[in-house]
Amino acid sequence: MPLLFGLLLVIIGVVGTYYLVGESLQRRADVGRYQTSLCTITEADVESYEAEEGGTMYRPRVAYELLFQGRRYLGQRIGFMTTGSSFSSYAEGVLEDYPVGARVTCYFDPDDPNELVLDKRTGSQLLLSFIPLAFALVGAGILYQSFAARGAPKGEVPTSKAWRARLQREGELVLEPRAKDGFATIFVAAFAIPVVGAAVFLLEMAWISGSPGAILLALIFTVVAAGVTWLFVVCLLSAIGPRVKLTLDRPTVPLGETVWLRWRVQGWTKLNAVSIDIVGQEESTYTSGTDELTDTEEFYEQALVREEPQRSVAEGRARVDLPASSMHSFDAGKNRVVWLLKLEVDVDWWPDLEQEYELGVAPQRGRAR
Repeated sequence: MPLLFGLLLVIIGVVGTYYLVGESLQRRADVGRYQTSLCTITEADVESYEAEEGGTMYRPRVAYELLFQGRRYLGQRIGFMTTGSSFSSYAEGVLEDYPVGARVTCYFDPDDPNELVLDKRTGSQLLLSFIPLAFALVGAGILYQSFAARGAPKGEVPTSKAWRARLQREGELVLEPRAKDGFATIFVAAFAIPVVGAAVFLLEMAWISGSPGAILLALIFTVVAAGVTWLFVVCLLSAIGPRVKLTLDRPTVPLGETVWLRWRVQGWTKLNAVSIDIVGQEESTYTSGTDELTDTEEFYEQALVREEPQRSVAEGRARVDLPASSMHSFDAGKNRVVWLLKLEVDVDWWPDLEQEYELGVAPQRGRAR
């Protein structure tokens, strides 16, 4: 089901972006051949209407005429995306540039002079055309996480049959993180696109109108957009940051036995510190209202690696010894016993790295049934 939902979002986002961006680019091409003339403003007032979600909205309304080749053409558009606002001062500010009787610059299509406009800018329309891309990114994030969850190797959580089969084979296991930075980057980008688009549109609206309310709203959205953009940059840098490889010399970690962990961290810049801990915890998932919550309680913790390499590459081996009396990995749906490797890397001039890797911990060999 998540795969189908993610695929549907990708299709909706790609098709919507393709259609709207294509329409915006076509309009930009059409506007490129518009001619400039002078139009006479015949009407100018503030129009109020009820928004669908409730409340009163205000938008500027003008009427003007163009004389071209001895004929009179009437227009009512200010711009290609003139919109309403809950601030009446926005509409009043726009109309300050278009008093009744004034001769103002206007633009028209020489092939069809009925296509009239007072402001031919299309930049904000093109930017807002990319908003459906947010749906595609959310869908791509869902697909990415679904495939990563299916394909990521974990330490095995053995049953008696699986445990006996494991004893008959050898092999090492390259661990994959529980959550990948690319997933967070995709979702932050999906959120950033509409926020940045709205901020640019509101800034343009505030610039045109000079309305204090519009300026305040534009500043609020600009601050939020700047914060989201910064978060996206941090997520992107984290996604392309230090490369980590953790390898166990066995596919599971048996209680009471020794397993060796090989680790390697390589970054773009100096690594100030690398730490790896092994943690055992109980996870209990329950429903509270419409939310699904998970409580965790740690019952074991051991430091495996403490390094201060002060260079861009660090590697080594760590001995993993878990007490024979401890609890092995266990999964009963809502209740789990989970063993994790927790990695923290302090990176110089780069976002720090924090990742978790799930291990499969098997019962003590003599206890297998």
